[in-house]
Amino acid sequence: MEFRFDNVEEALEKCWELVRTGQADLFRGQTRDWPKLIPSLFRSTGVDRQNASIELGLFKEWGANVPQMAIYDGNDGALTAVAQHYGISTSFLDVTTNPEIAVLFSKTPQERELCGESVVYCFLGDTIRLLSNANIVKIDVKNLWRLESQRGLFIEFLDEGLAETLRNLSIRIYFPAAHLCSEENDRLYPVRKSALEIAIDQWVYRRQIESAIENFSGAIKYNSLTHRQTYPGIFRWRKVPEFGPSWFGFERGWVVPPIESVSLVAAHSIVTLPVVDLKDPVKAKVSMYQAVSDAVRTHKASGRLISFSVKLSTKNAKRETSVSKLINRCWDGIRVLPYQEDELVNCISLVAILSLARAERIRGVDNWPEQLFGPLKLIETAPIGGHIEAGVVSRADFQRAQSEENYSNLTRYARRKIDMVDGFLGDYATDPWISLDFSRFRKIYVEQFIPTAIDSYWKEDLKSFGGRLECMWSISFNPALLGYLTPFEYRFRSPVAAEIDCDQIIYIEPDMDRSDLEELFISCMPGITGGGAPYILRFNGYNADSREVWQIPRVVEQARWIVEVGGISVLEVFPSAMPKIESNRVVPPSGLGAFEVWMISMKKLEEINGKTIEEIRPIFDEFMSTELPISNANIETRATSCEDWPG
Repeated sequence: MEFRFDNVEEALEKCWELVRTGQADLFRGQTRDWPKLIPSLFRSTGVDRQNASIELGLFKEWGANVPQMAIYDGNDGALTAVAQHYGISTSFLDVTTNPEIAVLFSKTPQERELCGESVVYCFLGDTIRLLSNANIVKIDVKNLWRLESQRGLFIEFLDEGLAETLRNLSIRIYFPAAHLCSEENDRLYPVRKSALEIAIDQWVYRRQIESAIENFSGAIKYNSLTHRQTYPGIFRWRKVPEFGPSWFGFERGWVVPPIESVSLVAAHSIVTLPVVDLKDPVKAKVSMYQAVSDAVRTHKASGRLISFSVKLSTKNAKRETSVSKLINRCWDGIRVLPYQEDELVNCISLVAILSLARAERIRGVDNWPEQLFGPLKLIETAPIGGHIEAGVVSRADFQRAQSEENYSNLTRYARRKIDMVDGFLGDYATDPWISLDFSRFRKIYVEQFIPTAIDSYWKEDLKSFGGRLECMWSISFNPALLGYLTPFEYRFRSPVAAEIDCDQIIYIEPDMDRSDLEELFISCMPGITGGGAPYILRFNGYNADSREVWQIPRVVEQARWIVEVGGISVLEVFPSAMPKIESNRVVPPSGLGAFEVWMISMKKLEEINGKTIEEIRPIFDEFMSTELPISNANIETRATSCEDWPG
């Protein structure tokens, strides 16, 4: 059944008539009619469909493991529905219970596309529920403001045959294409975002970046998209401290966002920030602080949502909307977290003056953080499942935020290096709870890192898009749920930076002595005795030496110590003779094994280099039958005799 009308208003009235007469209660608007109603997953075939299914699986895996998505308790249907709503291909088709929303979706934001007919498909839910190849999925929309605004739910396709059936069951209402104005667009896609939506945006952004450069990733040595790992080898028994709520004082608000309705947006209070003198950043921040402080105090007392608004000079007035959105985006990110009131005020005040100064083209803004904080430290972070972002903090404040809570868990070598080398721990321990005091770190994160990260975003957006906020957003507001935190130098200085997985790697540094090596290797024993995979060894720190590694006297000396303490027993036997096969190609060994280290210790590695295992069979058999069993007994005795042996 179908109807045609001359305008949108008449079409909408017909939809409401169908609701009143019990003929329809689900609606879907489209800018044009198609022969079949097909969900996005079924519009692809072959490899494209397979890749879409993989993408959906990645989202579900992320959604089932991040605290912000705990409301869905890993429910597959709910996670699929959220994925569909965020543009990931699924077997779900979006519908709404509100005809007005369907009509808005049938409109186009591009006036040049105003040709032909739009359509609203009208369904009766009870009829669809009788179909054997369809399910109606309705999820809890708490904290999903966009889905709540759209009164959204979904029809799940259990097979592709539903596409034609569904269209035949629909009542189709046609009308001339109409323009979607900005106010209508904001109704479909609220400008403000909930805490949960901000978290989902992080994941979506990361995947967009990964997809954009996946063809080049093989050539990138320092891959900023890979999760930056903590190296277990700096810890006694390679036991990395685990993340737990004690780090952030068991404050539930850091991991479970409050439940909020999109109705907050409609009942917001507008706060127009004052025009301040932007010549001096210190004075500008003080002036802004008072206005923001009053607004935040009122928000805390009333619970009403604040909408910050700014005024710019006439020549730059076109950027007022973007600056206001930028400040509100920050406010929405931090206001739901249990920051102290003063921390919230300092954050918004600095975001405001930096954003205003760049919009007004004030000279020297790049130097403002140093004028406000003193000497700076550039750090890089990423939320769990999100993409990397950089910002600056006070070097002195960051140093004061360091914690010694896990100091006793480190190896003697790591403790010695921390005492001698500034920033050593940051090159190997990327999990912030290992090295930082949360209360001190939280303060510099919200008051310094977030504002300067937003400033970098705004600077780039002004340069690339004229301040239209079209750069992709990746800033995380929650210091308790960071996937990693590293100094900027990490990507160039840390040996771990280039690793996909460092769990089975042992790094040997030039300044490690015999006792350091003994502790390093006996710390591998719990993994070996527990049935874990053997390790591979890398001599690190010799890049500037033009000699082959086995020709370096210090390497030979350390190899001899490793053999003496039985360290070769925890290594793969001969990785260079047994390369791995991945995707039908030979992957060269990424480190040395027990046999190679033994040969280096005797200065004989060059004799076997490039030869097959059959060509060196006599000496290899000697190693396997004599040297390796002796080493096994040696290191086992050393490990089990330790007072803190965990085996």
